[in-house]
Amino acid sequence: MCCQKPWRIASLFSRFSRSRSGSIAVIFALVLVPILALIGLAVEFTLAWTMKSDMQIAADSAAIAATVADVSLSESAASRIYQQNTKEGALVSYNRAESGDGVTVTVTASGTSPVFFSKVIGTDGFDVSVKSTAFAPKKLSSARFFPISANGWYNKVVRLMVRRKGETTDEELVQIRYNYQPAAFEVSNSGWIDLGDYESAYLQMDVDPNSKGLESCRNGGCDLTYRTDDPEWSNRLIVDHVQVPDNTKVDIFDLVPCGTTSEHAWEDGGSTVSYANADFFYKVTGQCNQVSKDNVRLVN
Repeated sequence: MCCQKPWRIASLFSRFSRSRSGSIAVIFALVLVPILALIGLAVEFTLAWTMKSDMQIAADSAAIAATVADVSLSESAASRIYQQNTKEGALVSYNRAESGDGVTVTVTASGTSPVFFSKVIGTDGFDVSVKSTAFAPKKLSSARFFPISANGWYNKVVRLMVRRKGETTDEELVQIRYNYQPAAFEVSNSGWIDLGDYESAYLQMDVDPNSKGLESCRNGGCDLTYRTDDPEWSNRLIVDHVQVPDNTKVDIFDLVPCGTTSEHAWEDGGSTVSYANADFFYKVTGQCNQVSKDNVRLVN
């Protein structure tokens, strides 16, 4: 018999087709399991990441709240604020440190993100932990001013001015008069000047247009009044031998580190701005007993 009958050939094709379909089904079933596992892992990783993000936001809020709370309520404030922001995890550590410059609070939180698919690789859950540190600088509760000396070609008057809280006008606390020839340096109040309760403070320098070298200014036309809080002349101020940059609004008492003394020099513009060429020298100091709630920041 030279060849098979047509119906036998059709039968062979039918058996081959059934065999091939079965093989594909087996292969598909084998491949489907890891694919589903990978999809499940991706979903569970996403859920864990979302949980971590929520916990980080809650920890940041807790650290910030704790820095400005009273020391006796700081830890409970951290716990309360954390729980208000998320139900995920819990605070597991709290540390508060106070220095002369401010208050630092560090909190950590941890939790476990539940899993289902990841159990096939022996994982019962993803551990999630976050950490946050906040710093609240202290603000001046008292400030003092001490005039040291003055020099230069021009006669001048320097005044320490303060604005009291709730007031609309400035108050003069001390007046310093300098005369080039004959040399004179007169201070209305000697020793350290206590600023008391104030909202803002600045120095004002009025240069005498009758000074030698200012003949062209005697009929007006020259601006001979300067203030330490004027950004236009900020680079004439030198703080602890460092020149203040241009166009900077300066509060000379905000530049004082808590509990230390800072030495300033002020140039009226008659020569190159440097400490050696400055025209007025003074010291400022202050004490910080309160936390500045407006300047709290995260530091990690």
